[in-house]
Amino acid sequence: MEIRGVGGLTPAEKSQSAKSPSVPEPKKSVTHTGDSLKVSDEVRFLEDEAFVKDVLARTPDVDQEKIDNIKKKLENGEYNNKETIDALAEKLIKVLGL
Repeated sequence: MEIRGVGGLTPAEKSQSAKSPSVPEPKKSVTHTGDSLKVSDEVRFLEDEAFVKDVLARTPDVDQEKIDNIKKKLENGEYNNKETIDALAEKLIKVLGL
């Protein structure tokens, strides 16, 4: 089954016919057959599943050990120094576009 655009023309055919107005466009008869499409719940589930898999594939893995080390350094005050605070401020200014 070939699906054609409105009036039986594809977008490419429409642009070609619009460029040459001196050539009369052939008359097309359009009949409506009343076709319909129903998407099953299974297909919707598969689409949702594909979306979730795509998001997960683009999400970086979490390095729990690295997170735990950073938490310990925060608790111990290792990040509470001028160099770290200045570096953080610079990054925030850059990210926020200030």
